[in-house]
Amino acid sequence: MVKRLLTSFVGLILFFAVLFFPYNELFVAAVLGITLIAIYEIHNAVCKKRMLMLVGILMSIIIFISNISGHLEFGILILLAVYLLLSIIEFGKIEVKTVYMLGFATAVYSTFISTIAIIKMEYNVAITFLPFILSWITDTGAYFVGCSMGKHKLIPHLSPKKTVEGAVGGIVACVLISLLYVFILDKIGISIFGGNDYLKMLVVSLVGSVISQLGDFASSAIKREFNVKDFGNILPGHGGVLDRFDSIIFVAPFVYYLLRLLA
Repeated sequence: MVKRLLTSFVGLILFFAVLFFPYNELFVAAVLGITLIAIYEIHNAVCKKRMLMLVGILMSIIIFISNISGHLEFGILILLAVYLLLSIIEFGKIEVKTVYMLGFATAVYSTFISTIAIIKMEYNVAITFLPFILSWITDTGAYFVGCSMGKHKLIPHLSPKKTVEGAVGGIVACVLISLLYVFILDKIGISIFGGNDYLKMLVVSLVGSVISQLGDFASSAIKREFNVKDFGNILPGHGGVLDRFDSIIFVAPFVYYLLRLLA
């Protein structure tokens, strides 16, 4: 527990230091670093072949740059072509389904995580912090409500400890804290959506909280499929980047497009 709290404390200091840094380049570089670690972790969990890992990291960089520059389709086309070629080259050595799974994972994680950098580039610190709030509050609310009131298992074969009560508690906590966040921002003259912020935040927090929990289950499915407890150990007490940021990774792109839709 001490190790986990210490990691969280140091991590939050670094996170806010990078978030509030006046130039976006540092934040983008940090997000790229997180992306590459995530790609390493998923490859290490699924297939430890060095060649596939190096290809995944290279493709991740291409997808990341393509997305933040507004040309995601270019990066996706390259990735699809590369993994189709790999399925031929590695046929008989590595299962084709493994190659395609890693290609899909590389595309998803690289695209989703890079969206966090795009939000920072296009909006402000208050909005960039939003996916983190939605994810962290949902996770915290679900944990405490689940521990105190949870009786009905949600998806026991994926995550035995998660309950229906915990899931609902996470959504309620997320909505309430998100509305409080809007209230605080309103008091200091910051508008997230440019009008009707409370109603729009209600929609974003509801969707974001559900997506956050689905992201957590998706990561659990991968770990159970490949029989790994944690994706990594880079964060003492928390596991790997994918263990700590799995929910945020899935929330970020939905928040981004909801911001554009509701603005």
